[in-house]
Amino acid sequence: MPASVWARALGNPLPNTKGATGAISKAWRRLDDHGLIRRGRYDRMAQITLLREDGSGRDYTHPGDRDCRKEVDDNYIKVPVELWRLGPDDEARWIRELSVPELAMLLISLSFNDGFRLPIEDVPNWYGVSADTAQRGLSGLRSRGLLDVDVRVKTAPLSATGVTTEHRYTLQTPFGPVGRSQRSGRRGARRR
Repeated sequence: MPASVWARALGNPLPNTKGATGAISKAWRRLDDHGLIRRGRYDRMAQITLLREDGSGRDYTHPGDRDCRKEVDDNYIKVPVELWRLGPDDEARWIRELSVPELAMLLISLSFNDGFRLPIEDVPNWYGVSADTAQRGLSGLRSRGLLDVDVRVKTAPLSATGVTTEHRYTLQTPFGPVGRSQRSGRRGARRR
């Protein structure tokens, strides 16, 4: 496609200007530098080949393809299209409304079944997200009605109070529930 088509698709109000086409060229170069695409030329237009999302420079294969799973044991999640199409009202979209902590915790939550446990103190080691960020993200999702929290009090004879509190989370519409219950004591299985 001509650069002006890409500029228009990205919402540039003046897609036929040199500035717009130059911006598209810079974007292609950045993606190429990160090993996400391979650039070539066909006639007078750029020819773009999609590469793997891990930046390895290898040819792209769909994560669900059997050959891809044999090659590398990748885990991935499906991000619901509702993130881009829906929002809290007819004018807004979740992708623009969610804060970075909320978006991070939404993506992490999508990797679990309903009723998952996610100890806040383990989030930094498991996902590289600080405990404070995780807490802000989960609280934000809950306040928006996107996450349900079931608080359970359990006996814990070795704790100072003799009890402990366990939080179980379930995503709500439009991102959940997924309809699969979490087994007690296990982290969620990644969705395929």
